[in-house]
Amino acid sequence: MKPRMSRRLVLAAVLGIAAAATVSACRVEQGAALFVGDVRVTDTQISEVVDSVPTELFTSGPDQMTTGFGGVRQQVMEAFVVVELGRQVAADTGATPDETADATAREGWTQRTGLPEDNPFVALLGEAEGYRAMLKQGAEPAAPTDEEVADVAANFIAVTGQPLDEASISQLAVTLNGETGQRIVGERRQLADYVAEYDVQTNPRYGRVSVISFYDPSGVMLTVPVPN
Repeated sequence: MKPRMSRRLVLAAVLGIAAAATVSACRVEQGAALFVGDVRVTDTQISEVVDSVPTELFTSGPDQMTTGFGGVRQQVMEAFVVVELGRQVAADTGATPDETADATAREGWTQRTGLPEDNPFVALLGEAEGYRAMLKQGAEPAAPTDEEVADVAANFIAVTGQPLDEASISQLAVTLNGETGQRIVGERRQLADYVAEYDVQTNPRYGRVSVISFYDPSGVMLTVPVPN
C-alpha cells in the first residue's frame, strides 16, 4: 500500500480524483511546458533535451526514437512529467527511484541510438524509468473496468494500426483480469492517483500527453492521461 500525505488525502476526499481533474484550472504560462504542483518545467528545458538528439536519428531511424505513440518531443514531455512527479513523491514519502530500472533503460537507449549514457535524452529517459518503477511500487492489484479495457484497446490500435474485433477485445479483458493483468491495472490506478494528487498539468499546445504505466512491444499499453 503506498504511503499518502495527509493534505493530499484531504483534497482527494473532498473533491475526488476525477472531480479534481475535471475542475482543475488550465495553467497556461508563457514559456511553460508543464507543471507538477508548483514546479514549472519550461519549453526551453524540453527543447534542450530534444536538441541533444542528432537530426539523422529522427529521419533515418524514427522507430528507434519512440516507445508507444507520439513523437520524440512528447516522449521527452512524458519523461519530464514522470521525473518531476517522482522527485516530489520521493521527497514526501521517502521512496527511492529504482536504480536498476534507470541503468537498464540507459543501456537500452544507448544500444538503440548509439548515443552515450550521459546524453541528455538518454539520461532523462533512464531517470524516468527509475522513477516510474518507484511510482508503481506497492500498488494493489485490481480488476479492470470496461472503460480501462476500452482504453487499452484504443492504445493498441494507436500503437499497431491494427483493428480489434469484439472477440479480440473480449480476450484482452480476460488477459487483464488475470494475475499479471490485475497487477498492471493496479499500477496504472496508483500512477493516476499520483497524477491527480500532485496536480500534474501540461500546456495544451503540446497536445495529448499521457504517462505510460505499462508498455509491451506487442502493442499492449496502459496510460494515464495528463490534464491540460
